[in-house]
Amino acid sequence: MRRSVKVCRKCGASMPDDAVYCMKCGEKLEEERNCPNCGNSVPEGAKFCFMCGKKLPLVLEASPASDFEYRKIDSGTVTIRKYNGSSDNVVVPDLIENAPVTKIGVDTFNGCSRIVTINLPQSVLEIGNSFCSGCISLTSINIPSGVMELGDYAFFECTRLASIIIPDTVAKIGSKAFYNCSNLASVVTPEGLTEIGSDAFNGCERMTSLRIPASVSKIGIRAFSGCVRLESAVIPNGVTELGVGVFADCRALRNVVLPDSLKSIFGGDLSQSATFRGCENISVAYKGNIYDYEHIHDLYNAVNSSEG
Repeated sequence: MRRSVKVCRKCGASMPDDAVYCMKCGEKLEEERNCPNCGNSVPEGAKFCFMCGKKLPLVLEASPASDFEYRKIDSGTVTIRKYNGSSDNVVVPDLIENAPVTKIGVDTFNGCSRIVTINLPQSVLEIGNSFCSGCISLTSINIPSGVMELGDYAFFECTRLASIIIPDTVAKIGSKAFYNCSNLASVVTPEGLTEIGSDAFNGCERMTSLRIPASVSKIGIRAFSGCVRLESAVIPNGVTELGVGVFADCRALRNVVLPDSLKSIFGGDLSQSATFRGCENISVAYKGNIYDYEHIHDLYNAVNSSEG
């Protein structure tokens, strides 16, 4: 039977599984952990499981409380107000002064251009506006399952963020939440989502497909404008209005399914940008009835002319 080994997190040396201290640098060795895929015992520091070969999730130590400005609330919880540390990989602790961290405040990581990963504890229930705005090096972040809203400008111009999973508890994605996230190709949207704010995904150039949950009833203006690789979209039944420029300049958009519930398709007068302006190759499937002649005219022009 193959014996496992322990890997020193300080110097990377491999030690026998019964070693307590590293024989190379003297660092105390960590206990083993289990592979989340097959359950096999693996040493701390291992990148792949010896049994199933699957890549192991990165384990990082919590950032010290001194890296954060925070406020302890009378209710016995902590709000993180600002990150002042220098690490590229931030792990927000779940407890500070023996109180759970439940809120990440407005602008907490705003402009922290060197941060690559952020790990939030499951105790977090609220995330403030602009909390990660301008984190241009950010590639990975988790959204805890208790969060109910992604605020305005949450990931504004996080240009290296490629994918994100939004938990089912999130009901609203705020205005410009993912504005100009030019590398964002994969977004898992929750079943309980009801509102997508204005410009929420404007400029997400790598997004190729879009699944909007049936629970969504409101889509803000220019929500998906400039998603130049977006090829298809299905608007769920229950949406009554598509605002100005929702899919403007989505040049690759070919197939759109509109619901019977739709009553208005541009949300303004004809002097404003059409819902599908610049979508030169679009084919729209629609079985409902839009009684306002101007709305029908707007749709016809949007589909048949790049100038709307």
